[in-house]
Amino acid sequence: AAEASLSTLNASVMTLIYEFVPERENKYRDEQRRIVEDSFLSDLPEFLHNKPQSLTKPVWENMLASRNFTFDISVVIAKKVFQVKTTRPGRLSKPRVYEVNITTPSCSCYSWVRKHVPCCHMMELFRRNYCRWDDLCREYIDSPFFNADKC
Repeated sequence: AAEASLSTLNASVMTLIYEFVPERENKYRDEQRRIVEDSFLSDLPEFLHNKPQSLTKPVWENMLASRNFTFDISVVIAKKVFQVKTTRPGRLSKPRVYEVNITTPSCSCYSWVRKHVPCCHMMELFRRNYCRWDDLCREYIDSPFFNADKC
């Protein structure tokens, strides 16, 4: 009799696991995905909404990467041109200095040269309100690179 009860209990537990856990797990994953997407879209500038992920993902990654550095933006070279000193906490490497021009736009960092999307140095300027997304020139915002989905 004890063995039959254990078998019934075991079957009940397995039924609960197989029928209810996946549903709750899927609901949890959907909720987490929605939270990330909402955060993702709220942080991206308006002109990047509804753009291909191949474009928005590098911008998002640079936004996240900017949280891993310490920035010193003490030198303003010209209007909308900044000298950004970047250090990585916990690293023994020397701080690196980059020139960021929001008007052009451009940055002397490798990430900008390689991808031509706003790098972590630009992201920090935006985050600290030294400039706004609207300060990027119209030619850049309207370029085929950002509007490939409209071609």
